[in-house]
Amino acid sequence: MVPAESCGLAFAGVAPASLSVSNPQSDALSAVKMVPARCRTAPVEAMPAANGTMPAEAALAAGCTVPVETASAAGFAASVTGLARHGQQEEPVQGQPSPCPWCRGSRVIRHGGFRMASGRRVQRYLCKSCGRTFSPNTGTPAYRIRKQESWREMVELLTENLPLRQVGKRLGISVSTAFHWRHRALAVLNAQPRGVLTGDVRVEVFLVKYSEKGSRICNGPGSWGYWNIVRRGPAPDGRSLPRPARAGRNRFRLLIDGRPLNVMVAETDSGYELGILGQGRRTPELVGPGLAQMVMPGSRVFAFGGNEYRSACETMGYEYHDGYAAVSGRSEHAASGSQGEVVGEEESPAGRVRVPNLPTWWLRRFRGVATRYLNHYLAWFRDIVRIVQYPDGHRLAPVDGRALLRTPAR
Repeated sequence: MVPAESCGLAFAGVAPASLSVSNPQSDALSAVKMVPARCRTAPVEAMPAANGTMPAEAALAAGCTVPVETASAAGFAASVTGLARHGQQEEPVQGQPSPCPWCRGSRVIRHGGFRMASGRRVQRYLCKSCGRTFSPNTGTPAYRIRKQESWREMVELLTENLPLRQVGKRLGISVSTAFHWRHRALAVLNAQPRGVLTGDVRVEVFLVKYSEKGSRICNGPGSWGYWNIVRRGPAPDGRSLPRPARAGRNRFRLLIDGRPLNVMVAETDSGYELGILGQGRRTPELVGPGLAQMVMPGSRVFAFGGNEYRSACETMGYEYHDGYAAVSGRSEHAASGSQGEVVGEEESPAGRVRVPNLPTWWLRRFRGVATRYLNHYLAWFRDIVRIVQYPDGHRLAPVDGRALLRTPAR
């Protein structure tokens, strides 16, 4: 007898003529065709020979645990179908994901499966240690997504910066599905641990408008219930005004809650980081935490801004340099022999200084980004757009962030 779960011989997709079995065994072949899909995962080389027997080498290659030297086609079909009805196998199966993604246990057995939208079957497993089930997609960005091919196409489309409606039209999915898939992928990029930059770090801060774009329950800019009377004038006839705030909920204050957000860019020749500092005036107290998060202490900071950077660098132990002076006064530094003297391409910090690349032009194409999702868009630009669409992107990372999202089911 050959365990159906451990052997998993494949009969589907092979022409009947390749079996060359005599007529008395036709009933056995009909039974083989009815073997459940979980038994159809081995290569075609594991098929029984034309004389009704299976070589031992083919059985071992297929993963069988019981030697099969002279098994007939009829006896083999009966054994497979009989074990398929008997239930799941209680012994660990080789060639499956291990350890368990939930408890890291190694006692794993087959436990049914499910079909993708394309019709391809994916094996599910059961951990005997914690009792939880999982599949090859568990713990990956594509977990519980049935349209794996559409998911992979969506990941590749992240380099084209398309609106959600065009993404949905290309993939044949709804706009809401395209929205959830995109932000699911961007949340994975945003959750990746980030390092700190060292050496000559170019730093600049830019502003992003506060927005509640798409919200149906908020009254801030971009939401469905907001009408900016200062910018647009009185509301037109027939437009419903925002409902008063409920008890215990503060009203939206445009000049306080709606202030723009400060976003810091830190860039070197081999690194690029983005971070949200918060709302309010650009003070040393606001800039300092951003530098501490993205720049290694003791590094040279070429700041493109005001005196708030100088105060923050002196307080936190950074070597401050004026970025604008370093870019425009390169020849002056070389002639005067001051700090930044050009003695060679590798020893001149000022000779390699340039203005950091800001994502402001890229954010404008979305006509406003919801503040609650701003981190996702910054991760999108940092891990994909900055690497793929810039000439020096290959120096920031060997591969872009799409490599983390390409996780097809096996």
